Amino acid sequence: MIPYVIKTRQFIQVNDPAAKNRLFSYRVVPTRGTEILIETGALAKQVEILGSISCPVLMMISTGDMAASPEKAKEAFALIPPREQDHFR
Repeated sequence: MIPYVIKTRQFIQVNDPAAKNRLFSYRVVPTRGTEILIETGALAKQVEILGSISCPVLMMISTGDMAASPEKAKEAFALIPPREQDHFR
C-alpha cells in the first residue's frame, strides 16, 4: 500500500472553481485517511444507513461553503429520523 500521495491543483475539488486559488490544502495526503473518507461517503449515500441513525444529530451547513454542497447536506439530513435534530445555518 502506498502510504501517501502528492496532490496537484487538479486534485482539489470545489464547487466554485474561482475559490481554488484561495484555499489552503495539504500537498501530501495519507492514503488511509482518503480511503476512510471514501468509505464513509459511500455509506452516507445509503438511505438505509441514514434512516437507521438513532442518536442525536447536529448538522452545521454553510450556504457559502465552496468545498461541500449545502443542498446535498440538506438532502442527507432529511433522511435522518427526526428524533433529535438540530440544524444551524
